[in-house]
Amino acid sequence: MRNLYVPKIVVLGFLVLASNLSIAAQENPDCTGAPLPQLIIGETARVLPGDPNNVRDMPSRAGALTGTIPGGEVFQVLDGPVCADGFNWWQVEYGALTGWTVDGTGTEYWLEPYEVPAIENTQAPPTPTSEPVFAPAAHFVAPLDAVNVLAVGAQVRVINDDPDAGALSLIMRAEPGLNGAPVRQASEGDVLTIVDGPQEVDGLRWWQVETPGGTVGWAIDGEADRNRFSRTLLAVCPAQGDRFAFRLGDYIVTRAPDGDDPCVLDYIGNVPAWKTFSSTIFDFDNQLVISPDGQYLLYTDERSSDGRSFETLFRLRLDGSERRVLTQGVNVSYADWSPDGLRIAIATGQQVGIINAEGGGFRAVTEGFTTRTWVDWLPDGDTILYVQQNGSRDQLGTAVEYRLYAVDLREGNLREVMRTPLEVDLRDTALSPDGTQFWMDGLEYESVQTEAPRVYLGNPTGWTKILTIETGELADPVDTRTVIVVWTPDSLAIVAVRYARQDSNTTSSLFLVPVNGDEPTEITLTGDELPSEFRFFRWETNEVFLAYLGYGFQVEPENWGLWAVNIATGEVERRW
Repeated sequence: MRNLYVPKIVVLGFLVLASNLSIAAQENPDCTGAPLPQLIIGETARVLPGDPNNVRDMPSRAGALTGTIPGGEVFQVLDGPVCADGFNWWQVEYGALTGWTVDGTGTEYWLEPYEVPAIENTQAPPTPTSEPVFAPAAHFVAPLDAVNVLAVGAQVRVINDDPDAGALSLIMRAEPGLNGAPVRQASEGDVLTIVDGPQEVDGLRWWQVETPGGTVGWAIDGEADRNRFSRTLLAVCPAQGDRFAFRLGDYIVTRAPDGDDPCVLDYIGNVPAWKTFSSTIFDFDNQLVISPDGQYLLYTDERSSDGRSFETLFRLRLDGSERRVLTQGVNVSYADWSPDGLRIAIATGQQVGIINAEGGGFRAVTEGFTTRTWVDWLPDGDTILYVQQNGSRDQLGTAVEYRLYAVDLREGNLREVMRTPLEVDLRDTALSPDGTQFWMDGLEYESVQTEAPRVYLGNPTGWTKILTIETGELADPVDTRTVIVVWTPDSLAIVAVRYARQDSNTTSSLFLVPVNGDEPTEITLTGDELPSEFRFFRWETNEVFLAYLGYGFQVEPENWGLWAVNIATGEVERRW
C-alpha cells in the first residue's frame, strides 16, 4: 500500500475539529525528497500498475485515510502539487472519492499522466420516427420521504437552489409553457400558494400559484442542470412543534425529536460534506446553530460577490419559509446567537464582531487583523469568548499558540484567559453549558529544537485539559486522549469517545468523563447498534442524547439514521 497508513480519527461533538488544517503545506515544485511534479491540473492521470495509492482528506500523512485508488486505475487531477512531509500531494477525484494522494518518492513515480483512449461508437444511429419522443419533465427527488412536498394548497417559497447562480427572478405566466404571457415576476424569498398543477410543458413542470395579493399565474418548480435539479419552488414545512435540524447528504433537513415528519429545506452542496463552518484552525462538524427560541438556524454556504467567493452567513427559518443573507463580502468561520437571540457574534477569520439578528449593524470587538476563527457567548449575554491563533513557521506547522480571550461588551474590557504551549496542536474545544469551563483536546509534539524553524519528533501524545474560565486554572480530566461528544446538561461531565486500534481494526467506546477528577466510566451500550461515525445533535432529556448519521466518506444513505442514547442505562434506540 503506497503512503504510510495513518488511522482515521472520527471527530464528534457540538464544537468539533474535523481535520488538522494547521499542518504546513505550501506549493513547492522543488519538494525535497520527492520526484519533480508531472501531473497537470484538469487532466487525467493514473496509478501505475501495482500497489494502490492511499487517498487522504488533506495533503499530509496526518490526514484521515478516506479510500484508495487501485493500481492501473484512472482519475482526474483537481489541484496541486502541495509539498508536505517530503511528498508532492495532488487533489484527485476517483469516482465518488475526492481527496489528496502523493505522486512518488525519491526518483520513483507512483502516478503518471494518462490520456484516456477514445472509444469508437459502434452503435447504429436511432431509427427516425414520425413523432418526436420527449422525456418526462425533470423534477426534484428528495434524499428521503419528506412531508413538505409540492401539492395543491401548499405554501411555497421562491428559492434559488443553484449555488452558482445570482438572484432568482421567477416569471409567472398566464398559461403553462415558455410562450405563456407574463403576468408577474416573483422574486427569491416570495411566499406563494399552489392552486393547481402540475402540468408538463416544454420539458418543465409547471404549477399555478397565487401571490398574497391575489395574482395567479403558472411558474416552473425548477430545472435540471449539471446532473442535478435546481429548485425554484420549495414547499414550506407543514410540521409543527419541536424540531431539530441536521445535514443529510447535500441538504438541510428538519425532523421531530422522535424522527417523524422530515422536511427537506436548503441545498448546501457547496459546503464540503464533513463541515459547515470552517476555518484555518478548526472545522466545525455540522454546526447548524439553532436560535434560543428554536425558530431559526445559522449556517454558512459559499456565495460569490464581485467575482470572489465567500463563506456567507445565512439565517434559515426552521419551516423553510424564510432565508436571509446576513453577511456580504466576508468569510464567516463561526457564529453564535446571544442568549436573548437578538444579536449574533461572528468570527471572520480576522476579526470578531457583533451583528443584529436581522443582519447588518456590524460592530468589531477586536482590534487589528489576525487569525480569529471561533467565538461563543457566555450565559450572561454580555461576555463573549474567542480563540486567536499566533503561529510561526516550523517543520510540521504545529508551532501555533492558541490564545483564549474574554471580552466584556458592556465595559469593553479584554482579558486573556489562557494560551496553549507551542508544542500543542489544538483539535477540539467545547464550552460547558453553564459557561464556566472550557474543554480542550489536541496533540502534543516533542520539540527537539526550540528556535524557529522548530523541529518535532513523530508520535505525538494526547493533550486534554479543562480550563476554568474565571481563574484560568487547567485540570487534567483523563490520562489518555478522548474525542469529545458533548458536555452533559449539568456541566459536570463530558460524554466522549475513546478509540483503540489493534492491527488494522479500529474500535470505539463511549465514556462518561467527570470534570471533578474522578475516573472515567465506560457506558455499556445495549439495544440497537450505535455507529461509531455518529454526530451528536442535542440532549432530549438530562440523560438521553440524540445522535445521527447523515453524511460522510463512504456512508451510504441506507445507513443514515437517528439514535437516542441513554447515558444512565446504556440503552440505544434507533428512531429512523
